[in-house]
Amino acid sequence: LAQALSISARCRAQASVAMARLFALLFCAAHLGRAELFPRRLTDEEVLNSQRTFSQAWREHYNKGDIEYFAGAYTEDASVFIRLGPAAADIETAVGWKDPHVVRGPSAIKAVWNITHAVLGLRHLKAFDTFGADESSSMVLDDNSVVEESKFAFDKAHGRILSAMWVRVAEEWKLRFCMMEIEKLLSPLGVAEVGAVEEREASAQTAEQAGNDTPAGAKAASPQDHGSSHIGVLLVLVIAGLGAAALFVHRGRQRRQAVIAGFEEMLG
Repeated sequence: LAQALSISARCRAQASVAMARLFALLFCAAHLGRAELFPRRLTDEEVLNSQRTFSQAWREHYNKGDIEYFAGAYTEDASVFIRLGPAAADIETAVGWKDPHVVRGPSAIKAVWNITHAVLGLRHLKAFDTFGADESSSMVLDDNSVVEESKFAFDKAHGRILSAMWVRVAEEWKLRFCMMEIEKLLSPLGVAEVGAVEEREASAQTAEQAGNDTPAGAKAASPQDHGSSHIGVLLVLVIAGLGAAALFVHRGRQRRQAVIAGFEEMLG
């Protein structure tokens, strides 16, 4: 049974790669005819130099948690296809996604990356590298279209971007579609993050309840309260000093009167 499941998983993975490549080939064929109508003005290298900065910006904004960026990073007709692979059970439990997960439109795609970052806890993304063993592959279709393939790695899962199509919109490059697949799960998704959120909420509720249980007449000592107590102590000390001085003067007078009376008796 295990061997059969393994073979089935490999077949699905191969089918996903084949489908992504077929999809890219269909786009290429469509753009070949378009290129004849719109002659190229730029070299492939010029096109890639312009587009690569947007791939890298996409990655960096994700790692910073700047999810608002993704609302403007996709075309209005954009779509994202994610095959969940070995993470399917964890993701369905945490957020209810089915395998594969397909979304369309910038708002829905932004929500996907928000959940991926904040709930599933997929962080520290590496993708769209321009050098090394994980260097991405790009094919220029025309001056305004690029198809890109890349490995990706989060801290908890690895996989592959099977095909991502970038199109030039005015002075920017935006994603029109992206097909990706999770190939390896390194640690559970969603459990720690959901637990941490629940723990923070419980702590906040406990603190709020403790504040509500404080007696109405009780309040924390303010700087003014401390100042008033210091002044009171000082007044007590001054009054005590004045009392001691008065007592000392009174006793001195009594001693002088006794001495005078004694001299008068001796002279009498």
